[in-house]
Amino acid sequence: MGAEVTRGTPVALSHFFPLKSPDWTPDLLMLEDVGIRGSQADVYDQVAGMRSDTFQFDTSVYADTFPALLRAALGSVDTVTGAGPYTHVIGVLNQASTQTGTAAGQPPAQTLGYFDGLDFNQLPASQLDSLSLKWSATELLTATMKFICNPATQITAPTDTFSSVPPIPTWNAVLSIGGTPVTRMVSGEFPLLRNTKAIPAVTGTQAYYLNFAGPLSTKGGKITVIMEADTELDYFLANTKGLALDAKWSDGGGNSVELHYNAVLWGKSKKNPGKEWMEVDLTFQGQPNATDAVAGGLAAIKTTTINSVSSAY
Repeated sequence: MGAEVTRGTPVALSHFFPLKSPDWTPDLLMLEDVGIRGSQADVYDQVAGMRSDTFQFDTSVYADTFPALLRAALGSVDTVTGAGPYTHVIGVLNQASTQTGTAAGQPPAQTLGYFDGLDFNQLPASQLDSLSLKWSATELLTATMKFICNPATQITAPTDTFSSVPPIPTWNAVLSIGGTPVTRMVSGEFPLLRNTKAIPAVTGTQAYYLNFAGPLSTKGGKITVIMEADTELDYFLANTKGLALDAKWSDGGGNSVELHYNAVLWGKSKKNPGKEWMEVDLTFQGQPNATDAVAGGLAAIKTTTINSVSSAY
């Protein structure tokens, strides 16, 4: 993957991700000729119409490459501090983008490259549709991604340079609600959703005019907690507001990824008696606030990554 300077103009790939469950789908619109010709038939021909592509994959989270995916989801410039290790703060872009050929508030488009064993497929103008961090106590931290892209072309495969740091195990995490560590969390999912759409327009090319990202949604956040008291369930029942939610995962080598919601709104939550012990299933979303805003306006989330990379993503 590489962040484009001019939307739709491919760039050299700068970050490489070992993929799990890759799925590239050419979404080619076929225009059917259904004009009546006096025969017992319904479709007489078809003509190729506009095309966008969808690319989805899972990847384990590596602290030195994951910020590139966060920037594709959230959009702000990467604020780098420190002298090694380096701290990278990325949040939601609410201001006009500096990228040529784009609209205000849009995260940078990406050039994606996907090698399927036969072809190396280049997908320009790729706009992130969704990024979801999934975790459980017994697994690696995993990111599930979906992009809406311009049509793929086949190019010569570049030399890949995969991360040299280990993937992050989710047991090595610090999770807290309202500033209090919670050591009974079992699993969870933190989605970053953009609901990206390909906008059609007559441009003289088969590609759509723009792959357009909608406002960031954090709805559908999930946490499962071992129940030893009513504390977590009461957050939902009492509609408790103003509590911060923090999740920080470390790889054991000084690298870490942190998601911070300065305030959350609790959704449908309930007891789960499906095991020998009781658990509570919680849902949440971030509440937009000024503290999490790093690029104008209000934001529901801010991310911090610590690694050995000195340059901005």
